[in-house]
Amino acid sequence: LTALVSLNVSSSRVTNAGLQHLKMLTNLRSLSLESCKVAPNEIKKLQLSALPNL
Repeated sequence: LTALVSLNVSSSRVTNAGLQHLKMLTNLRSLSLESCKVAPNEIKKLQLSALPNL
């Protein structure tokens, strides 16, 4: 899964805590989180800390 470049988890039960599990996806360039309970600042933190290409 570490080679994954696109992930769509829209309308799923992903939360702020669940985002932490995406840190290993270092090649991720596209992430769709529509209708998920994720705060925008948590997405930004994930991007800055582990996924700069997102």
